[in-house]
Amino acid sequence: MLRILLLSGEELTSVSLTEVSDVKELKQRLHRQHDLPPRFRQRLVHQRTILGDAVKLDTIIASQVVATTTTEEPERERRAVKRRRIRKKRPLDPEGGLPPPCNERLLKDSSKPTFVMDLQVLIPAFVDASEHRQRQLITAVDFGHVIQVEALLQLPMDPNAAVHKHVDGCTRKPLVLASGKGNLHVAKLLLEARADVNSADDVGTALTSAAFGGHAPVVRWLLEAGAQKDLRNSWGQTALLEAVTKPVTQDGDAQVVQLLVKSHCQLNLRNCCGRTALMVAASQGHARNVHILLDGGAQRDLRANDGCTALMLAAINSHDPVAELLLKAGARIDLQNDAGQTALTLATDVSVSYSIQNEDFRRFFEKRRSDAQIFCKKRRSNPRKLWET
Repeated sequence: MLRILLLSGEELTSVSLTEVSDVKELKQRLHRQHDLPPRFRQRLVHQRTILGDAVKLDTIIASQVVATTTTEEPERERRAVKRRRIRKKRPLDPEGGLPPPCNERLLKDSSKPTFVMDLQVLIPAFVDASEHRQRQLITAVDFGHVIQVEALLQLPMDPNAAVHKHVDGCTRKPLVLASGKGNLHVAKLLLEARADVNSADDVGTALTSAAFGGHAPVVRWLLEAGAQKDLRNSWGQTALLEAVTKPVTQDGDAQVVQLLVKSHCQLNLRNCCGRTALMVAASQGHARNVHILLDGGAQRDLRANDGCTALMLAAINSHDPVAELLLKAGARIDLQNDAGQTALTLATDVSVSYSIQNEDFRRFFEKRRSDAQIFCKKRRSNPRKLWET
């Protein structure tokens, strides 16, 4: 049995060894159940010795039991006890050849004393967050050195006080940097040390950085830690807008988009150009992301600052799978942008358009192709080259 004492000597709680195995687990339990600071700020002291997080509690109990037996039980007493136990085994039951019932019970009794070990818990203050220590923590986070990060947090060091100018010239915070790097282990340590999950630096918040990097495990962990989903970074981008802004070759990481949509983030927030996540995904050609956003309830026919809709942006960039998804979802093809153009007039690539299963698009492109062939006969040129120009 472990008895946890405060500095005043008052008993905080008692814990059975069957419930915790090591000092780290005990500290985490005290943090959860008794509102103590995170384990990095706890010091458990036994006989004037601070116990490390990796120390097994049963080994301390065992050493205490051995010490007690050695000092309090002379050799002569141990021999006498041994002789008495042997004598209990000698009498046999005349019928079954077993020890008499009374002696059988004595042999089965463990009769081991219950040892109670006192541990004192201390709460030290944070160390001074000097520029040198801040640089150390930022560097360790940047390179993903988990052991060094934990050692600095054990000083203890406040993860929210560590703000340092990074090599890219931006002021960085540890959790934002770890999230952008996709280092889940370091991010977990910082969150356990109570790093502010919504704090922002020159780059953005932890969630916007993880979303732009496409780090789905980190995004999931941040959302579970209570990250606000619709905060914007320095460029006015939310996490969802960052997730769909990635190049088309990376498909915008649909896992991150799926996580954010399931977390009920606002789907129709706009960036500095007035574009929503659906517009950005359509212009990038991310069919999977467009499908996820439409299923989540994103509005189809909102206009950007230039009046373009998601369907127009898909048509401009010749993303026919995206255009087909939008048309099936009921996107309007008659809307005009500020220049008076519709999605039909903006579409230019006839070779791609033939896969779009929409009669209006098909008839439109058939007419354009026919007009081009008539013009080419007069000019004796290649209709394919003329169309591409």
